[in-house]
Amino acid sequence: MAPMTLTKQQIQLWAIGAIGAAIACFVIIQFVVVPMVNSLKDNRKNTLALREQLDKARDVIGTGVGLQRDLSRIRADIGVLATNIPLPVLGNYLLGREQQIRSCCAEVNMKVASVTEYDVLAVSGWNSLFKIYRVRVVGQTGINNLARCFHAIQKRNPLMSVTAINITPQDGAPDIQNVSFVVSWLIWADPDKRPAFLLESAKKMPAPTTAPKR
Repeated sequence: MAPMTLTKQQIQLWAIGAIGAAIACFVIIQFVVVPMVNSLKDNRKNTLALREQLDKARDVIGTGVGLQRDLSRIRADIGVLATNIPLPVLGNYLLGREQQIRSCCAEVNMKVASVTEYDVLAVSGWNSLFKIYRVRVVGQTGINNLARCFHAIQKRNPLMSVTAINITPQDGAPDIQNVSFVVSWLIWADPDKRPAFLLESAKKMPAPTTAPKR
């Protein structure tokens, strides 16, 4: 079979078609494929940037949760500690402290002659939020009961201390001595200026109820 020969017009048409196809491919690549590739690259960059931001946000949130948890724990610890810091009763500290001292002494059969206010010390050089309230106790008891009395007072309040202990014998009663000592408690310099969360907790506590009179 003889090869097919193309006329000059057919060759021109074929060349024009090939050029048109090439131009169409160039246009498609230039205006469709290239933007798609660039868009994919940009999307990938944006995705990586977004992922990085999310990771940072997750870390910040995790840190915030941890800080909140630590803050809650610290506040709880301070709240427990604050229960051992006496507050004034009817405007003074002696009433509550004397009641506590006499109660502890009664537990060990120690006779109390007097409980008097000794002084109030500023905690200079440490923290202006606190002061030291002190009372002097005078009574009669044996040495063993005196030690038990100190233990009973400390069980009521671990932030207390006992100083200026004086023991003298009694004539005709070798087992009973005259004793005096000073008990100190940590108190707020200004109870109304306690940390805000302690004041809020105090407000939330139910008011004490009084028993009906018979």
